[in-house]
Amino acid sequence: MALGNHEDYMRVFVSYSPDDEDLKKELLKHLSPVVRSGRLSLWDRSQVTAGDERQRVSETELERAEVALVLLSAGYLNVDGPTDGELDRIAERWKRGRLRVVPIVLSACGWRDEPRLQDLEVLPRGSHPLRCRADREAALAEVCHEIALLAQTPGSSGRRAKPNSAPSSALPPCARVRIGKLPTSVAALIGRKDELKQLDQSWDGRTRRHVVAVVALGGQGKTALVINWLLKSMATSHYRGARHVFGWSFYRQGTSEDRAASADEFIAAALHFFGDPNPARGSPFEKADRLVGLVRKERSLLVLDGLEPLQYAPGAAHCEGLLTDRPLASLLRDLAVDNPGLVVITSRVRVADLEAFEGGFLRTIQLMPFLVPDGIALLKSLNVKGTDEELAAAVEDFKGHPLALTLLGNLLVEAWGGEVRKRSQIGPVEYADTNGGPAQRAMAAYDRWFGARPECAMLRLLGLFDRPAPGAALQTLRAAPEIPGLNDELRTLTGTAWNQLIARLRRAGLVEAANATDPRGVDAHPLIREHFGEVLRKENEAAWREGHRRLYEWYAASTKDLPDTAEELAPLYAAVVHGGRAGQHQEALDRVFWRRIRRYNEHYSIKKLGSFGADLSALSSFFVEPWNQPVPALREADRAFVLNAVGFALRSLGRLEEAVGPLRASLAAALDQADWENAAAAASNLSELQLTLGRLKEATESARQAVELADRSGDLFQRLHDRTTLADALHQGGRPEEAGPLFVEAEAMQRERQPELPLLNSVRGYKYCDLLLMNGETDEVLRRAEQTLEWVQLEKSPLSMGLDHLSLGRAHIIRLTAGQKDASAPASHHLNQAVSRLRESGTQHNLPRSLIHRAAFFRSVRDFPAATCDLDEALRIATRGHMLLLEADAHLEHARLLLAQKYDKDASAALDRAQTLITQTGYARCAPEAVAVAKQLGGK
Repeated sequence: MALGNHEDYMRVFVSYSPDDEDLKKELLKHLSPVVRSGRLSLWDRSQVTAGDERQRVSETELERAEVALVLLSAGYLNVDGPTDGELDRIAERWKRGRLRVVPIVLSACGWRDEPRLQDLEVLPRGSHPLRCRADREAALAEVCHEIALLAQTPGSSGRRAKPNSAPSSALPPCARVRIGKLPTSVAALIGRKDELKQLDQSWDGRTRRHVVAVVALGGQGKTALVINWLLKSMATSHYRGARHVFGWSFYRQGTSEDRAASADEFIAAALHFFGDPNPARGSPFEKADRLVGLVRKERSLLVLDGLEPLQYAPGAAHCEGLLTDRPLASLLRDLAVDNPGLVVITSRVRVADLEAFEGGFLRTIQLMPFLVPDGIALLKSLNVKGTDEELAAAVEDFKGHPLALTLLGNLLVEAWGGEVRKRSQIGPVEYADTNGGPAQRAMAAYDRWFGARPECAMLRLLGLFDRPAPGAALQTLRAAPEIPGLNDELRTLTGTAWNQLIARLRRAGLVEAANATDPRGVDAHPLIREHFGEVLRKENEAAWREGHRRLYEWYAASTKDLPDTAEELAPLYAAVVHGGRAGQHQEALDRVFWRRIRRYNEHYSIKKLGSFGADLSALSSFFVEPWNQPVPALREADRAFVLNAVGFALRSLGRLEEAVGPLRASLAAALDQADWENAAAAASNLSELQLTLGRLKEATESARQAVELADRSGDLFQRLHDRTTLADALHQGGRPEEAGPLFVEAEAMQRERQPELPLLNSVRGYKYCDLLLMNGETDEVLRRAEQTLEWVQLEKSPLSMGLDHLSLGRAHIIRLTAGQKDASAPASHHLNQAVSRLRESGTQHNLPRSLIHRAAFFRSVRDFPAATCDLDEALRIATRGHMLLLEADAHLEHARLLLAQKYDKDASAALDRAQTLITQTGYARCAPEAVAVAKQLGGK
């Protein structure tokens, strides 16, 4: 693998045990693109014959090397192993500052006890050895990315700097890098010097920016700007002090304008990368909060490319540019306020959630079309010929649109030898100037020029995908049987002809490589995929549907039957989307979503993984119009199911206002089918949602309807459950005299249904205890909650246990306030358990209750910082979820806390906020407590 006399490369010595020949070959295969580029020269002992000659040549090559890759395994570290003392010589050269060492752990081998590896950082970082990795391909790609960075670093290539006088560390200062989900095949940057300077200033701390948003219409070069800055400005300088660098493209995980998008896969991957021990634990908001905490620990760079699929589209009333994924919005706002590093976003739309920080923590870089000089420079870099006046006319004709000019230039070179005057052959302006219109004009010109050749078929094939096209999926589309108008031009292509086709499209700027782990995969700019997908659908809908049907089958078969992780579930979510576009809605729902994603009533994806966003994204495939009109192809009962599932997912994601519509529609669908049991359940769910939103009158009306429908259904559980729903709405509305008899009636039904469990329990039991505590029946609550806690511990339900602990904790606070000092320890225990269990349950509307009451306990024992911490979290959750009743409770407790600290003015302001919410919602249960606090303030 030597490169002759070429001097601008880095010599790399590979030290390994012959037992690891297979994995060494895998590693070198991943490094082969860097070798072919001329940046690396690799040497290992397999390149010479055995014997004395190998020993001598090995020592010579090690002396010449600048970097040593040490492949660690038990066989390698064995003192009797066949490595000819290489590790001793490597360690000696490293100590003298003559060598950079990159140890790579292949298998478990006790390397931490090896003194010769002291102070060296190994790869893969913070993960299992390569041989044990299920995602070995991805891990190898990351390792090779780190090695490739060394070849770009001054002092590690042919520009040879003098070796350090002291031992260097094994790797650059940047601790961890994962940018494999970002596009890497981006064009060289033309112009944009001011924008690059702004990115540099934001990272270097010359401003107090925590977030930079690069905003422009599609095809203006947002991604090219950020990737060039990342790879050429940041990476070549060891990422300038960043401890973590994590990049993600939302277009590369599978997004499109006709479906909801999700941040679930990103958050799960980021949690894993930043060291969270259980990325699946907790609700979507709790995962986002944990990720914020991890990112804040050290200076990190977070790059989020293509955010617009997760935003409300331009023109959306009152919410244009807001993020549809509320946990992601919460994460970005938190990092905007407090972040030692930087978040860089690209989007076609301004991120409305962050507008309040503009000019302070947020810097928005608005990319404009190329000025004429930069457009001319781009065309010349593509070898387009003509006078500056002719080139300037072409730039103006295509509105200075970078992608359009790139496609134009490549087409002129390919078809007419680069003569700019031939642009008259391109055709008239047929597309709007917005959202990539000039680029669509250039794409249409390519389409006319290619005619009926395989290039056109290939572009339409890519239009079926909303993510990079895996090589195996493309092969499936090309295979027999023929799909007229789609694969007929591609089926007979040999491997060589196929590669030539891809190379030609790559030269045109129409496609690029998918990623390093899938050499046969192909990707394209989102505008190109969107354009040719729509062209195919309009000109041959039958082929468009059949293509999606094949992809549905391929994605459904590309992962194990019952995946365990969010990453493993991703192909199944993609299968549901393609199944919907193929018109196979019922099969996709039955075969994939219900059986393999949800695992029937186990609801695995949401209960075990908390993948509410990914579920919602898949569910959008079953709607004509989100979120009110399911596709007619579904069975009636399934239309009601998807409406209810969407309402539940939206509620869990903090999009409570949006959840009302589908829950109403679910209720209407069940009523149309005279399905009284499901109609009662839908009305009850709707009532609970309305109560959370502070719509007490509506909640009471829906609950009354739920009771009526439950009685009509005859289902005993639904009848008792819905009575407690109505009783709770009446209680919160200040009508306890009506609520009490309903709880008593419901408990009589509970005794009839389950004589062995005669008390209301879980959510229903907590609601009853809430009324009893207001009535002063503390001892009764202690008796009931201790008994029901004993029962629910057998079923190990975090929600039920958490609510029982909360009832007990509240009762002990009342005892403590009454002067019973022995109540302090049990109050503390039960409230801590309540917070822990309810956090574990992932129910966002229950957690703030426990935090507010624990804050009350901390206030009573004068632990004011702890009380403030709990109230801050409770208020943050309640505010972002529009939980107005809980907001009022939090503000009222905050007023009590401030009053206890003698901050009367601040207490008065908090009380005013609480009273405003109480009046706005009709939250009568809370009104007497507000009056009591007001009297305390007035008395002072």
